[in-house]
Amino acid sequence: MNIGYIKKQKYPLGWIEKIKYFLGMISSRQYEVGYVFQVPLYEKEKKMDKVIKRLMIQMQKAKIEKIVFSDECICYLGYPNIVQICIQNGIEVLNGRQLMRYMDFDILKYILKLQNIPTKQEDVFFLIKKENNLDLQFLSRFIENCKTVNIVTNDLKRFKKVQETLYEKESILISVSNHKTKSLKRAKYIFNVNMDLQDLEKYTINRNAIIIHLQDGIKYQANLFNGINVNGIEIDIPDEVIEEYDKIEGIEKFNAMRLYESILLRRIAREKRKIIMLSKSDLAKQKNIVADMILEDGIKIKGLIGNNGKIAEAEIIQNYQKMK
Repeated sequence: MNIGYIKKQKYPLGWIEKIKYFLGMISSRQYEVGYVFQVPLYEKEKKMDKVIKRLMIQMQKAKIEKIVFSDECICYLGYPNIVQICIQNGIEVLNGRQLMRYMDFDILKYILKLQNIPTKQEDVFFLIKKENNLDLQFLSRFIENCKTVNIVTNDLKRFKKVQETLYEKESILISVSNHKTKSLKRAKYIFNVNMDLQDLEKYTINRNAIIIHLQDGIKYQANLFNGINVNGIEIDIPDEVIEEYDKIEGIEKFNAMRLYESILLRRIAREKRKIIMLSKSDLAKQKNIVADMILEDGIKIKGLIGNNGKIAEAEIIQNYQKMK
């Protein structure tokens, strides 16, 4: 897997380098972890458009599949536009969203720990829109550790089958419904798996609920809603996990969540190549491979990001008092 890291180019001192900078030339270098592209950043939109076109050409030549932007580049490059350009060119922009999906149960544990509540004591709800390729394995950790798992979905046929299978084989009961006015009226902890804002607004949601959005860019702000939107996470990464990135100058300018997501995806890609050669019994043992990787790396959530930045721990604690 080829991953590109996009960072701000330092303003040069030499006159030849200054000419290259003025002309919008991009420098690139290949490391073991991927390619690093240093781009000049300009205030003028037309000049940045030229830089973006050059960047796309260089990334295509390097066969880049996924890219990570430094925080500085996100501010300058017209981020929503360049994301669309990348998608059109078959390049995925990593924004930490996949890592949130892998750490969904860790997010719930972080919230409940602050609120001093055992996971076995609480019900958890999932908003899931019909999606044929959606892997449902993520539900297993919640089924094993929470009081009840409740699926709110328009894909009733599929989830009724899941419900029946779990009950017949494991004697596990999960709730499946799609009642837009009743299903989430008393829900405290809701994972929005893949619904957009328009879908979400069709439901009557507990005004004090905590909604963890595994979709990108969702800001639920319905009338009377006084709960919490979780749109991102802050993580601690042990130094040894990112030591191979030490050779890259300015690596601290990259958001930890996006950076670790790229590390994790590279490792998953390597494991998938191994899995091809494994037997069926070995494949069964690989079910929790990503969760095991995150655990072994010692990755811990140290904060949550909401609609307006970091969510104060006190707000999460007070939220439980409102929901009582």
